[in-house]
Amino acid sequence: MTMTFEDDMIDAGFNDAEDYLEYLMDEGDRVMQRLIDEEDRWHYDENYESWEE
Repeated sequence: MTMTFEDDMIDAGFNDAEDYLEYLMDEGDRVMQRLIDEEDRWHYDENYESWEE
């Protein structure tokens, strides 16, 4: 059985759909920023290693 948006919303502790959507969008932004930061660190590490050669 698949949960609906409303089920997910209530399960996450929200009563208002707009508040839940805002929370989901903010969470998506946080995840994307974390991925960007990790990618930047990976590129920095990769470049740093090539400078030492």
